[in-house]
Amino acid sequence: MMTEYLRAAKIKPSPRLATALFYGIKTDTDNFVRASIPNDINAFRYLYPFANIHIVKMIESSEMTRKTLTSFRAALENLVFFKDKAWIHMGKVKDPDILVILADFFLKLVESAWCIVSGVYGQKLIVIFRHAGFRLDAGKVAQKLFGQWGPAGGHKSAARAEISVDELPAPSQKEPELKQFILNQIKGM
Repeated sequence: MMTEYLRAAKIKPSPRLATALFYGIKTDTDNFVRASIPNDINAFRYLYPFANIHIVKMIESSEMTRKTLTSFRAALENLVFFKDKAWIHMGKVKDPDILVILADFFLKLVESAWCIVSGVYGQKLIVIFRHAGFRLDAGKVAQKLFGQWGPAGGHKSAARAEISVDELPAPSQKEPELKQFILNQIKGM
């Protein structure tokens, strides 16, 4: 939308703004793998000549840190498979973005059409859904499984639930019951 406003006002975006908007479109559409609209494509094409592609490449290749690797180790230890699902519960996390990074990475497993990664950040339970199939909708699944306790939803291939731990049924508010609660919910998929 911002790009449409700039174009309508005949304002040439600065390289920094163009790069930010360009990268935002890449992220929101998952490089146009996720559903997009013609306006996304038009904005992407318009911004390309103004964007600093080298900065975009640096951003995309700089997700890994030593802390991230530590999280990957923990994720491998906590990885559970059932049916076509890979599930990882990370317990308490210092940064909720790691849940997204892990979900995106583990969706690449051939054995799973779904990757669900959960963790607690502050006082919120966060559940990230990634889906590689065609029939089901991750946003609708997230809403169905966790919507009664808090905000949940998203796109066909990517979704999120963010719930205050206090909103969950009393026995499920602490580990290991919280982990079992999540597992029970996603087994009902």
